[in-house]
Amino acid sequence: MLLLGLFVSTPKAVARGDSAEESEAEEQVRIPNNGAVIRIVSPADGSVCPAGMEVEICVELELFALGHAGNHWHISVDGEPWSMIIDDRLNEVLYGLAPGEHLIEVLLADGEHRDLEEGDAVVVAVQ
Repeated sequence: MLLLGLFVSTPKAVARGDSAEESEAEEQVRIPNNGAVIRIVSPADGSVCPAGMEVEICVELELFALGHAGNHWHISVDGEPWSMIIDDRLNEVLYGLAPGEHLIEVLLADGEHRDLEEGDAVVVAVQ
């Protein structure tokens, strides 16, 4: 599932004349993890993936119930939103990563799409 439209400009930001980037920064509220943990199990940091192949992201969680009260997790690639996993899956396949190094980040999120402060990240190379 492709993540689209997660960050929107607020009327207040538009009235002030803020740019879309400033509005996005204003909307990206992070909340404490309160013991919840998301950890990338695979791929390992520094992995090399063949170009044209999918990259499967597998995570494990602690003290976080997916689906409860809208809880879910997000994947970002190179700082850009990529996927939002809203069911109880602990994996997601990324298609179409361009050749080169990519930073893959995962964050837990609540039902209001607020990311928790601490997530996990790996760097993979697509060759």
